[in-house]
Amino acid sequence: MLRKENRLRKNRDFQNIQKSGRYYNGGFVGIKVYESDRDTARIGIIAANKIFNNAPERNKARRRVREILRARVGRIEKGQDIVIILKSGINAKSFIELSAAIDSLLKRANLFPAN
Repeated sequence: MLRKENRLRKNRDFQNIQKSGRYYNGGFVGIKVYESDRDTARIGIIAANKIFNNAPERNKARRRVREILRARVGRIEKGQDIVIILKSGINAKSFIELSAAIDSLLKRANLFPAN
């Protein structure tokens, strides 16, 4: 579980990121990134009912992505709002494939600061 300060919770925040954020596509997962003036990175996950047939599939996908992001949230650049968009076929991928895809997207979006 992500810490409370690292979670996007308000619908208006999601809408703002969806409207104004930069989009990066990774096949079975996509991300939208929006720079904010906060001192932490915030992350939200979208798993549409339209894509997933039932709640257990949707929740499994969210849990897997949340666990991957929990380990990486400390490395993500501060002041970024990120929405992870889950697409069909994500549950067929292994945890390692999913982890590699998310890492690739985060690097493409320049969310890991240079040391």
